[in-house]
Amino acid sequence: MKTYQIFAGIIFLLLVGCGSDNIISKSDTVGKFTVNMEIVPDFDGNKYSDLRKAALSVFKSRVNFIIDPEAELGRLNRDRGPQPMSQDFKELMTLIMDLDEITNGTWSPYMGKPRELWQFDASEPTTPSASFLYNAIEQANGTERVLHTGDKAQLTGDGILYIENVTIGWAIDGAAEVLIGGGVDAGKISVGKLSRFWGSPPDSTWGFLISSQSQDSTEYLISPTEGAVNIIERESDGFMHNEQLHYTFLNPENGLPISGPIGSAVWTPKAAEAAA
Repeated sequence: MKTYQIFAGIIFLLLVGCGSDNIISKSDTVGKFTVNMEIVPDFDGNKYSDLRKAALSVFKSRVNFIIDPEAELGRLNRDRGPQPMSQDFKELMTLIMDLDEITNGTWSPYMGKPRELWQFDASEPTTPSASFLYNAIEQANGTERVLHTGDKAQLTGDGILYIENVTIGWAIDGAAEVLIGGGVDAGKISVGKLSRFWGSPPDSTWGFLISSQSQDSTEYLISPTEGAVNIIERESDGFMHNEQLHYTFLNPENGLPISGPIGSAVWTPKAAEAAA
C-alpha cells in the first residue's frame, strides 16, 4: 500500500528556493497553465536545452486532453458511445481508475456536474439548490464507470469526468520522467503550487517550510530529495460559504465544498497522486 504524507493545520507555507546561479529556470505558457522548470546543469555545463524542449512537448501533449474540447476527454464526456483511445489517453484512464480506488472514495473523477453547479470558475462561487446538487451527486456517485473494451472507453450514467488537477499532475510527471531519463540529476517542475522534484540544488534544498500560526509557532521543514508536493492555501484555493472557510474541492458523498484549516501540504511520490 502506498503511503502519503499530509501536513495540515493553521499554517503558512513558503517554498525554500535556491537563489543559486547554478540553477536554470524557464517558464512557458501552455493554454491557461504556466509551467516552471528548474534544472541543475551537469559539471560540463550542459544546460539540457533539447531535453527541456522534449519535456515541455510531453507536458503539452498530456495536458491537451483538458485544454482541447475535441480531444478524447471531451468526446468521452459528450458522447455516450464507445470512444477510441490513444495509448496516452488509455494511460490516463488507467491512472484515474487506480487513484479512485487508492483514495477509497475521498477523491472521485466523476464530479464534473457538481462542480458545474458551484461555478468555481466564476468570480464568486454559486451555491446550488439542494435538489440540483442531490441529483448531480446521484449521477456522479456509483452510477457510472469507465469501461475498457480493447482500445475504446465509455462512460455509463449521466455524470461527467472532472480530472483537471490529476491530468496536470500526470503531465508534470511525464515531463519530469523525460528529464530524469535524460540524465538531469536535480530539477523541479511546477504548475501553480503543484511540484515534482528530485535531487538537490547546490548548497540548498527544494524543501518546503511550514510555519504554524498556532500557539506554539512551530516550524517544519519538509525537504525530501524526490517526490511531489501539492500546497493548498486559503488565499487562492478558499472561499467563504455559510460564514465558514471552504475550499474548491467537493466531498464526493454530498457535493459540498470541503472546509478545513488555512492550508495544507500533501507529499507523495508523484504529482498526479498529490493532485488527487
